[in-house]
Amino acid sequence: MTPTWSGLHSPRGYGRIPRAQRARSSRIPRAGAGFRRGWRGLRVLVRALVLGVTLFAIALAASAGAEDACAPWPGEFQPLPRVGDGDPLRARWARMRADHLTKLALELEAQDRLEANRLWQRVQCFDEASSAARDGVERTRPQVVLRLPIAPVPAPAAPRAPPPRPAARKAGPDLARLNASLARVEEQLRTARFDEALSDLRTLRGPIGQAGDSPPVRAQRVRLEVLTATAHVAYGDDAAARESLRRALAVDPRLDFDVASTPPKLRRALEAARSETQP
Repeated sequence: MTPTWSGLHSPRGYGRIPRAQRARSSRIPRAGAGFRRGWRGLRVLVRALVLGVTLFAIALAASAGAEDACAPWPGEFQPLPRVGDGDPLRARWARMRADHLTKLALELEAQDRLEANRLWQRVQCFDEASSAARDGVERTRPQVVLRLPIAPVPAPAAPRAPPPRPAARKAGPDLARLNASLARVEEQLRTARFDEALSDLRTLRGPIGQAGDSPPVRAQRVRLEVLTATAHVAYGDDAAARESLRRALAVDPRLDFDVASTPPKLRRALEAARSETQP
């Protein structure tokens, strides 16, 4: 019994023929390298045909557009006359029409270049050899300008105002302020506010001592020491009073008090300080 292909694939596998014993004629043909090369060539041929049809359609559309550009306008003859027409009447009409459109195109060049270009092309429909029409078409041809975005240029920064100059320091001490402070201490002594007077005098000692050595400053320094001695005399501290007066005499050795307006204790303290400073 000869096995069949159906027997080869039966569930029980009866009559299965070994692969090596199968006849060559019974094998299913497979697509070889030659078939693949033929299919690839067919695809290239189809693409070439499609490209050719596309180019032909584009050329046909361009020729149709050119014919439409010279199609008769309302009121014109059909077919459109040419300057070189064999009919003298049609040729003369074409010349008159071309001259009329030439005049209109020249007038429109300064106002509407696009419309002037259309009229120059129309003149070429009547007179293909017209050099004026050819130059007019080139002269009024729309120009395509590629405008690239330009980054905005930042405005120049406003000049910065120079920093304010520091106020010039006064050449000398504030004598008016120091005089007012010493006058306030004198008022405190007249009203028996000796503690406040001594506190303010200690505060004023530094500014007056650093104010320099000019005559007005020296006078304020003497005044400061006399007021300090007055406060110490009021407290009964004669030693501190004599020390203040010795500093005053060091600045002004001719220092002296008015007998009528100065307390006796302060005059005695000044005499004692003077005797201590003299050799």
